[in-house]
Amino acid sequence: MGAGGWLLASLLCFLLLTILVVGIVAVVRSLGAPTTTQRPGPPTAPVPEEILRMRLARGEIDPSEYERLAAVLHPRTESSLAPTSMTQEG
Repeated sequence: MGAGGWLLASLLCFLLLTILVVGIVAVVRSLGAPTTTQRPGPPTAPVPEEILRMRLARGEIDPSEYERLAAVLHPRTESSLAPTSMTQEG
């Protein structure tokens, strides 16, 4: 084989090695960490109790108004208002 043959064999070997390395890098990157193109879901809306607590913390409402609005969100029944010591005597 002449000088041209060795040159062609070297170039083909280099080309094959380059293709192999690029392929390995592509596979590793595809199996790696998620890319930034994945978007998270929409943010969840705060629940009413959380909004009420935030308004109290910001000073928009006072504690008595907080208690009144919390009672509107969660009305109590007569049985839940009774003290536990009076419900079961005997």
